[in-house]
Amino acid sequence: MVNLLEPVLKRRKGYDKPISKNDSKRGSRGYDAGKKIKGRKRHIIVDTLGLIIEADVHSANVQDRDGALDLFVQAKKKIPTLQKFFADQGYSGALQNNCFLKTRCLLTIAKKASDAVGF
Repeated sequence: MVNLLEPVLKRRKGYDKPISKNDSKRGSRGYDAGKKIKGRKRHIIVDTLGLIIEADVHSANVQDRDGALDLFVQAKKKIPTLQKFFADQGYSGALQNNCFLKTRCLLTIAKKASDAVGF
């Protein structure tokens, strides 16, 4: 199958240049030793269909639990009828209580299946 967009994309300036991962214009960067991530982390809230409700990008040295609370508050302001959030085990702990206090929404932590292998 021939890609019909290829000629159009090739005319675009800089199409064949690799994207630089270390561009100073992109904002602050950090390091998360637990996940061994250098750079930025992304938090994305989606609905049950997978449509994006809210997204946030911050430096990797901000813990998941700390970066998520502001995102929950923003999502609740955008959609006041939200009642429940689901998250993985990286968001467990005091975040559940703080989420309820700030948004009046329940934060349910999805547990790993007992027979699952890997992360």
